[in-house]
Amino acid sequence: MLMMSSSHRALLEQYGTLAARIVVGLLFITAGIGKIGTGFGLGGGFAGTVGYISSAGLPFPELLAVAAAVLEIGGGALVLLGWHTDIGASMLVFVCLFTAAFFHNKLGDGMQRTLFLKNLSIAGGLIYMMVYGPGTGYSCDKRQEPRTTSMM
Repeated sequence: MLMMSSSHRALLEQYGTLAARIVVGLLFITAGIGKIGTGFGLGGGFAGTVGYISSAGLPFPELLAVAAAVLEIGGGALVLLGWHTDIGASMLVFVCLFTAAFFHNKLGDGMQRTLFLKNLSIAGGLIYMMVYGPGTGYSCDKRQEPRTTSMM
């Protein structure tokens, strides 16, 4: 087990969680942008996304392409900002699991198996964010009053 001083741990909790939210958020935001446009070299655009979804045999590829872009951009932004992090992370967990199940399910192919496991790993990290929140510093969630789960 790595031993660190309490001051180092506090810095890691504040800046490490911020860095994690930034890189995870940007991963999904850029993927979502790539699904709707070809700007910045981020993807094949809407037509490419619809074609890829169609090739998997899924119904309503246009609707699924829009839904994927909205979930990735919206969920990625929520995670990056640390605002309603649990909601943003849950949106992205759904994207990761759906993608693994429908697009990377040929586990006999080494690359597809790696992509399947990558999606499961990212989902695991996002579940951690859902449970433990955005971290101790630099998040919109930490600046607000704690939300309660009870309506009473």
